[in-house]
Amino acid sequence: MVSLSRRQFFQTSIVGLTSVVAACSSSSSSSGELFSGPLLVALFSRSAVFASGVQQRVSFGLVDNGVPVVGDGDQLPVRIMKDNELVEELTVTGRVVAHEHTGDQADTEHEHASILRYYALRTVFPEAGVYDIEVSFGDTSASLPVQIFSPDEVTIRSVGDPFPLIDTPTIGNEMNVDPLCSRLPACDLHQVSAGDVIGSRPTAVLIATPAFCATQYCGPVLDVVLEEMADFGHIQFIHVEVFENPREVDGNYNDPRIKPAATLAALDLEFEPSLYLVGADGIIVDRIDNVFDAEELRQALAAL
Repeated sequence: MVSLSRRQFFQTSIVGLTSVVAACSSSSSSSGELFSGPLLVALFSRSAVFASGVQQRVSFGLVDNGVPVVGDGDQLPVRIMKDNELVEELTVTGRVVAHEHTGDQADTEHEHASILRYYALRTVFPEAGVYDIEVSFGDTSASLPVQIFSPDEVTIRSVGDPFPLIDTPTIGNEMNVDPLCSRLPACDLHQVSAGDVIGSRPTAVLIATPAFCATQYCGPVLDVVLEEMADFGHIQFIHVEVFENPREVDGNYNDPRIKPAATLAALDLEFEPSLYLVGADGIIVDRIDNVFDAEELRQALAAL
């Protein structure tokens, strides 16, 4: 295990997927078919984010020699194994992240990652340890290890935990965050602080930086929220940027002087994006990390 700074954690969560795709694409028979056949790609942080005994959402991609496996809406059979013993069998739905291009992006050519589809399983892991997610694809199968921690080892806020009563940057109190919103044009979800509404009404708090996260997976999540929120007027939506000083470093998110926003430390969050769905009682109902499409978001908002 390598200890990474928060900035490196953010970078790893964003570029890791692209690196795997590149590795898959570059493999060939002359290289011994290093990545031949289906491959599961982790779309989650490797830090302590999954706790036993509470329902967890685990997202992953499935590629075949670097090419996305077709499957939007398809059901994928999954086996959860531990110590070579079957823990659970379930199915997950193939999903595609899509969004409309707005503002400057509407007139500017830009690319997303080549992998477009993802799967998200929800289950309760009964105890701490390393589990394997196994899927069958045609005549072959693929697996992906997932480490589950005991609840006392997981500091990130999860389902059933109270969301902390913290201030988040707003137009009236930017809390040294510049820019307040890196989306072009800036979104309108910076009007109120989370600390002023948590515990009084259902709230959706999205931690994301559109300017830094540019893959098809995590880049569009803010736009997906903006496109779907109109049907959920009873929910207060809040967007919080990840970094405090992008303008100070001239937009170079790899600059060692980049500072995570204070909200990240308050949530013990070491990756982005992450969407917290908080009930009117201030308790976290759901947390969706890294990737979600419009349908999964709408289901979560309806439950909230």
